[in-house]
Amino acid sequence: MYEFGTTEISGANNSASRASWSTVLTSPTLLDATPISTFNFTKGTDNWDPIPSLILTKVGNPKQESSVQIKGYRGSIFVSNVKSATTINVYGLDGTLIQNKVIKTDADFEIGKGLWIVKAIAADGNKAAKILAQ
Repeated sequence: MYEFGTTEISGANNSASRASWSTVLTSPTLLDATPISTFNFTKGTDNWDPIPSLILTKVGNPKQESSVQIKGYRGSIFVSNVKSATTINVYGLDGTLIQNKVIKTDADFEIGKGLWIVKAIAADGNKAAKILAQ
C-alpha cells in the first residue's frame, strides 16, 4: 500500500497511524523511482492502458441537435419528446453497443444500473447524452 498526497478532511496529518505495512510517499514517485500515474498502476505486465478504451469514436457528422430528451432513473432510460421514428443506441463506456432500438413514441426501457452513453438519431437531428442509471 502506497499513499501520496492524502489530506484528511479535518486537515490533520494522521500518516503515523496508518497500517504498519503501508508506505506514505513524500514525492510522486514509487521507491524504485517509477512516476505515480494511472498508466503505471494499471499497465501490469502487459502494458494495458485504460485511457484509449474510454474515448468514443466519432460517428459521422451530426445534424443539428434533436429535441428528443434522454434521462436515466433506477436502471432505466427514458426517452421523451419523440416526434418521428428515432433510433436509440446505448453504448458502454468502452464504446461497445449494448442496445439498439427504433421507437416512434416516447418510451422507456430497462438497461441496468451503470453509466451509459445514449445516442438518439431522429429526423430533427441527433443527440448524445451520458446517463447515470442508478
